[in-house]
This record gives sequence, structure tokens and C-alpha cells, in this order.
Amino acid sequence: MSHQQIKMMTFKRAGWSQKCVIVKHDKGFNFRILNFTPKNIYDELMEFGSRYEIPMNKTKDYLLLEKMK
Repeated sequence: MSHQQIKMMTFKRAGWSQKCVIVKHDKGFNFRILNFTPKNIYDELMEFGSRYEIPMNKTKDYLLLEKMK
């Protein structure tokens, strides 16, 4: 999937202490990235979104997980 096909990325919390990213595709299915190793994938996705100016949304629960880092 290229960066032009991504409509938005939403960073959420899944369970008590797991991070999750939902990538919204402009055509077709959205997909979820969860329980991924290495754990720095979430930071890399944020950098990718910033580089290509993809809209990103972080929920309040996700922001709490970032503070616990």
C-alpha cells in the first residue's frame, strides 16, 4: 500500500497495555496493527504519517500509554 492510498491513521489502546493502529484505506478494507514486534513500529508509523502528511488521530487512552513509556 502506498502513502497516497492511506486516508487516516488512528492510534488506540487495545486491552490494558497494548497499542493498536487502525489504518484507514481510501478503497477497500481498513486494517489493524496489533501485537506487533518490534514495539517501535508505532513510532515509525507516526514518523511515516508525518513525512507524508497523513492525518493521524490519537485517543486519550493511547496518550496515557505513551506517558507510561
